[in-house]
Amino acid sequence: MVACSPRISLSFLLFGLVASLCHLFSSPAAAAQSPLTYKTETFERGEAGCKPKEPGCSYVSFTYPKFTAGTDLKVLNALNAAVQNFLLGRSDGNPAKDFNDWASKEMTKKTGPEKWTFEKKVDVELNRSSVVSLSLFQEDYIKNPFMQPKSWVTLVSFNAQTGTKISLNDLLMGNYQADLTRLGEKSFRMAKKISPQESLAERDFTFKDGKFQLNDNFMVGSNGLVFQFNKYEIAPGMDGPTRFTIPYSELKGLSSANGVLASFVE
Repeated sequence: MVACSPRISLSFLLFGLVASLCHLFSSPAAAAQSPLTYKTETFERGEAGCKPKEPGCSYVSFTYPKFTAGTDLKVLNALNAAVQNFLLGRSDGNPAKDFNDWASKEMTKKTGPEKWTFEKKVDVELNRSSVVSLSLFQEDYIKNPFMQPKSWVTLVSFNAQTGTKISLNDLLMGNYQADLTRLGEKSFRMAKKISPQESLAERDFTFKDGKFQLNDNFMVGSNGLVFQFNKYEIAPGMDGPTRFTIPYSELKGLSSANGVLASFVE
């Protein structure tokens, strides 16, 4: 019987452990989960030098991610440019040069006596090496008891390898529209607790001809394709926004085996 040196046994043990870890982190499954690196940044500016978020202060507030690593520099620049385009965009179609320029133009517009807030916030909803999904929130609120805040959310996904925006045509095959609409209505009714037999029109939804339709406000989520209808978009304001998810398990026949959703749809 050959006796093994403790030093040799320990060396083999360490070698095996390192090999296992290398295999784990170099595998496609692990790579698919590797997130991009980003930091959250904030810009705030109060009107006439007041301190944002204090009582009686009208202010502008931006909160957003800045992507710093995890993919090519060109892709990082494309993602950051998309975020900046949202933040600097204005309702008159003339984007601001920078945050201070945006705030100055907004403050010039607000001429009434009421206090107000304007907030834009970008949240990272999904962060993988293949896809980055963002929710873009915007709210304009005049502090008047007779005024309701105007707010909406835009959902968007980007290919994390190219920096390009992802459309439904990039994710699904063939003439998918009818099947996707059917699945979307099923998920929408579940989210709103509406039976399959119940009329949407009788529930005060304003779909054309009373028939459910998907919009293009969607993103790739961790469990499915996520859609959102904003306040007033399909129903009276009291109904608020509606977000719902079409599970990946129901998209097996519509998505490409080699496409962006390959690592999501099993």
